[in-house]
Amino acid sequence: MLKDCLTFIFLSIPIQTDVIVNSTSQSLRLDQGQSSKAVLRAAGNAIQQELDGKYPDGLDPGSVAHSKPGNLNCQCIFHISVPKYTGKHSLKVY
Repeated sequence: MLKDCLTFIFLSIPIQTDVIVNSTSQSLRLDQGQSSKAVLRAAGNAIQQELDGKYPDGLDPGSVAHSKPGNLNCQCIFHISVPKYTGKHSLKVY
């Protein structure tokens, strides 16, 4: 159900914002992960091509990449590679 909400937010609400923040993998493959997939669908393939050109080796954990907005109504997109937490207090979110 959360997946549908994210898709709805990215694809259906025509709002103006300065920046969209996308949590993504170190490889910057936007076809992986629900939020990245929603951003890619809404913004278009040009942002994946831009990231591939600017960051051919991906990102270090905790780093930020930026891209043009593609078809989204913002000035840019920040793509953040967040380290995976696997401590004893981590929870699986559905």
